[in-house]
Amino acid sequence: MSIDENKALVRRFYEEIDKGNLAAMDELVAENYIDHSPPPFPGLASGRAGVKQAFEIFWTATPGTHENGMLAEKWSNKDELGFMRQLGLIPGN
Repeated sequence: MSIDENKALVRRFYEEIDKGNLAAMDELVAENYIDHSPPPFPGLASGRAGVKQAFEIFWTATPGTHENGMLAEKWSNKDELGFMRQLGLIPGN
């Protein structure tokens, strides 16, 4: 694949995710996909199935809210331990 084809693939991946189209992952993500920085969700399956699970969990935990055609919320957090505590995946201290 060329650099431009790789860029197009990644762009399409995120476009389909933005649409909530997990079915597109079957043609965009290899079945044996390896995530070297997996999301902090315990119990994810490996490969493509894990990618789908991670997005389903994230969408359930952080549904986007729109008000009159405007963005109303944004979640961003690099504190993965704190994030897992907020989701109730691990107990807090």
